[in-house]
Order: sequence, then C-alpha cells, then structure tokens
Amino acid sequence: MSFSRTVDEATEALLNRFITKGYSDKLATMLWRRHPASAYFLARGGRDVPPPVFCNLALTNKCNLRCEICGSQKYLDETGVIRSHMPLDVFYAVAETLFPFMVEVELNSQGDPLLHPQIEAVLGTIGVYGCDVKVQTNGTLFTDRVIDVLLRQRGKVMLSLDAVGPRFDEVRRGGEWVKAEPQLVKFLRRRDRGRLRVGVYPTLTRRTTADALRVVQWSANHGIEEVAFHRYSPIQNSFEEAPSPEDLNATTVAIQDWLTRTGNVIKVSLDGDPLNSGGVFMDTTRTRLHWNLKRLLAIGQHRMMFPRSPEAYRADPLRICVAPNYYVEIGLDGQMSACCRAQDVVLGYATSVTDFADAWFGDNYASIRASLRRDASGLLPLPNCEGCIRFHVPGGYDNRRASPDPGVTYKSHETLVWPDHHAVKLELIQREAGHCHLAILPPGVGAEAYELWEDETLLGPNRALHDDVREYGGGSYCIGDRNLYFSTSDNSDARRNGRVYRLKKRRESSAPPLVDHAEEEPRREVPLKFIHREIGRCAVVGLPAGIGDEQYELWEDDIRLGPKASLHDDIRKHGHGRYSIWGAQLYFSASDDSDPKDNGRAYRLKRSNGGGHRQACPVHVGWEPERR
Repeated sequence: MSFSRTVDEATEALLNRFITKGYSDKLATMLWRRHPASAYFLARGGRDVPPPVFCNLALTNKCNLRCEICGSQKYLDETGVIRSHMPLDVFYAVAETLFPFMVEVELNSQGDPLLHPQIEAVLGTIGVYGCDVKVQTNGTLFTDRVIDVLLRQRGKVMLSLDAVGPRFDEVRRGGEWVKAEPQLVKFLRRRDRGRLRVGVYPTLTRRTTADALRVVQWSANHGIEEVAFHRYSPIQNSFEEAPSPEDLNATTVAIQDWLTRTGNVIKVSLDGDPLNSGGVFMDTTRTRLHWNLKRLLAIGQHRMMFPRSPEAYRADPLRICVAPNYYVEIGLDGQMSACCRAQDVVLGYATSVTDFADAWFGDNYASIRASLRRDASGLLPLPNCEGCIRFHVPGGYDNRRASPDPGVTYKSHETLVWPDHHAVKLELIQREAGHCHLAILPPGVGAEAYELWEDETLLGPNRALHDDVREYGGGSYCIGDRNLYFSTSDNSDARRNGRVYRLKKRRESSAPPLVDHAEEEPRREVPLKFIHREIGRCAVVGLPAGIGDEQYELWEDDIRLGPKASLHDDIRKHGHGRYSIWGAQLYFSASDDSDPKDNGRAYRLKRSNGGGHRQACPVHVGWEPERR
C-alpha cells in the first residue's frame, strides 16, 4: 500500500471516531457564529444542529446542449416549462442568508451556470464571503471572457466530459470537440493550480465506457487533478443505457492497469470509491487551497453527499446519507430541497434568515435526518430517498421504504407535515391541455387542507373535473396525488402572465370554498357549474365534498326535479328530471330533456327543509313537475 493511501485511511479512521463521539457536529455549530444573525440561529436550535456547509445553487435551467443522459433538459423540453435564470436579487438574498457559514458553493443544477448573464457578479460575491466555488460546466462555453472570469476564482471547476474526440460530439449533442478542446487547453495552461483545481465528471453509459480510459489519459496529459466517474441512472424516455457490470469491470481494470504502469498521480474514482491512491487527503495543493478556518470547523462534514455503505470511502459512520445534515439544494427562486435528487419537494426558502431557520430547524428536516441514521427503522418521510438508497447501496437497506401514502401520518416522524402557515409556490409549471396547467406538489398537500391563490385572488372551484379545467378554465382546479391541475382566472398562460400561484392552508378568513368540511355547517344552496353532456339524456357535473344524497335536492330554475336516486340507465334512457348523486358527481337530466349546458336554465342543489328527502314533496316517474 502506498504512503499516500496509508495517510488517507489513517486520517479517515481518526475522523470517523471524531464523528461517532459527536465532536464533529459540535465543532461545526461554531460556524453559526460567523453569521450576523448568529444569536437568532443559536436560539432557534443552532447549538445542537450545525449549519449546511455545502450548497448547490441553480443559477439557470438553460443549456446550450441536449444530452441524452440529462433528465433536467429532457424534462424541460417535454413539459414546456419556461427556462429562466435566477434573478440577481434572489441570489443576493440567498448569499446574505447562507454564505457567511458556507464552505463551498457549487454551481451545478438544471442548466449550465456559465450561461447566467451575471455570472461574473455571482462568482465575485461567492469570493467576498470567503467561500470556495465549484463550477460544473459542459466544457463548450470557455470563451476568452469566461476564462478570464474563472481564473480569478478560488475553488474547483468540474468538466462534464463523458468522452473526448469524435465520441464527444455524439454524446454531447450540440457540442463540437474541435472547437471546445483548444479553449479548454488554454484555460488549463493559464490557471494557478494553487487557487483553482480542475476535475472531470464523466457519466458512464453503455456508449461511453469504451472511452473512459481515453478521458483519464487526456485529463492526465493536461494536468487535471481528478476524474470522478459515476454510473448513469436511466431516465424516462431516453434510449441511453446503463453500462453492464461486465463492461464496468473491464473499464475499471483497464484504468487501474494504466495508472499502475504509468505511476500517474491523478485521482480517479467511481461513484466516490477511489480506483488509485492519487489525490492524497493532505496533498500540498489542497492544503494551500482549502484549509481555512471555515473548512477546519467543518472537518467532519467532508463526507459523500449521497447514500454510502458504512465501510465505503468517506462514508459517515452514523448515517446512510448526510446530505440533509450538511448540504442544501437551492432552486431558481431560492427554494430549499434536501438534495439534487429531491428538487420536487420544496422544504422552505433560503431568501431570508427566518424562512431558512423555519425549514432547517423544522420538523420535516428533523424527520428526514432521523430516518437516514443507520440504526433507524420505519418509513422514509422523503419518498425520493428510497430509490436513491437502492441505487447507491444495493441490498444494504432493503427494509427501508418510503411511505406508500405520503399524505397519511403513520408515525409523527414517518411523513412530511406542513405547518398552518405553509404555502406552496407553484414551480416548474407545465402547460397541459386546453386551459389546464400542471404542477407537481410535495407529499402531504391535499385538497381538504389547501386552496389555490393567484396573487391575492382565491381561485375555484376546487375538485373540478379534469375535463372542466381543460374546457372551461376560469380558475377551476383539482388537487390530486402529488399533482395540481389548474387554470388561471382569465385563462391566460400561467407560465407567462407574471402572476404568482400558491397553494395556502385553508383559513377561517378565506373566501368560502366549494370544498365543504364535515364539521362545517352545510351550505343551503350549491350552484352547478361546468356541466358535461354524458350519454343519452344524461348530463354530469362534479360536486364539492360533503354533498350527500340525503341532504340535497336538484332544482332547475324554480322547478324541483326528480326522482332522485334514479338508476343511471334510467337517467340516460328516460330523462325528464331524473337524477342521482353518486360520490363526488351528479348525474341528471333536464325536465324536458334539453341540453343543460345551453338551455339557459340555472341548476342548483338545495338543502331540503328537513335535512332529508323524506320531507320533500314526492316526485314520481313520468310526472311533470308543477311550475311555482
């Protein structure tokens, strides 16, 4: 075993003992004191919970390439979500909130950060706060201006090069290696290695495993310090395939053989596991670059930010995954997520001290952290964790499962619970069909507790039929399982009209919703909107919750229709006012079998005088209701 590997492993063993005894987290809590609001953070729980020391900032979701492996760009292309940049005022708010205690700020999420129009101001701000920067880029945007900007930074640049030469053009659709390579070489030759490290972050697929050794050789020839391979995790609607175990093993052996024969010290890893003894933990370059006070206080937090088996390199001895403890993912609007694999579950916002503290010290983060301890049992409150653990630690924690119904609380720590003041800002809005839009919701956001607002206007009705939202719009919406189908008040495009859409917890002061709760006094009258023609003489309309057959009667203008509780087939065949309330829908016919959608009459459900249909005047089949 080499001396460098011996030093590295001895250091790791010492750190693991440090972590196990709890000294690591205690030391890291001192980082709160570097923040102007340190007293507030410590009072909220900072004496026991350390701050995040790594963050991944989504500066933009725009990219100049279309790679088959990229789920982000494929998702945006397929859904029609509008591409945008993080506004500079949002970035400054996040910086003021997080950067005083942040060790490293990574720019690597959704799009290529070098496309942000204020990238120079962004990088300058990161440096002012004394944070190292980590820029991940596709390697095709190195103009002379970009090179000059990057050379002034302190930290690391990671190049997403899955291949070099002709294969690069094939897998990085839209890129040209003959244009990219000269600028990359210029950048690599000019950099100060004491300030700026460079690594390569290739994705291994069935197509690229044969080129992996060439990537290592090219990197070593140009003085790059690290090549961090990771396996491709298949995404929907992609023809790209994961490498076979045989191909992966052959590639690994070929790389290790070349490194042994040449004695090259470039650090090479696969899914976080070293393939050689390069990149010693305390090498001189890293010492010059990284060992400042903030990094020393966070010495125990330098773990892999994805699930690891306990014996794996840089695994945390106490936790399957430490991302929710030491890391935070920041979206385009400053939203917080536990990691890059859980961007669809927004846990809060990092645009102010109070909002960040509410999330970081809140029940949901506490539940997620507790569920990822190695000695934990029970359900995983964050659904994304289950698949991630399966991929990175296959067979290691097969007994751990996400809640099959995230909206149901099995135990207090096994599901995400949202406070009364919780609001869900709709992000990544998709256009669906007709007037309908689609937004993905966090677990536990249901129709009974939430209502939809457009700026300061309450929309409705809730529980509208999907077809009604599409055809009529007008603010109608329906909250389903993790999905919201909705329309705007004026049927404009929610992605472009400049309005903000939020789901808010229902309050007593809210405008009366169409969703009734069992404990509330039932309404005496329910107007029917968004009527659909069904089959024969039958029409159908969706109903709010709490509307029961025993309590309500159907009226056409001032005519009481009937008989109620008619058979569905009788309504279709015979009509003449027959109707039936079935679940959340009303099946009915007009008194003269005309089309209720366009006959000009108003249809209402009215609460019967005695609270039940036995008290109402009987209506018989074939009887023409009298006019009143």
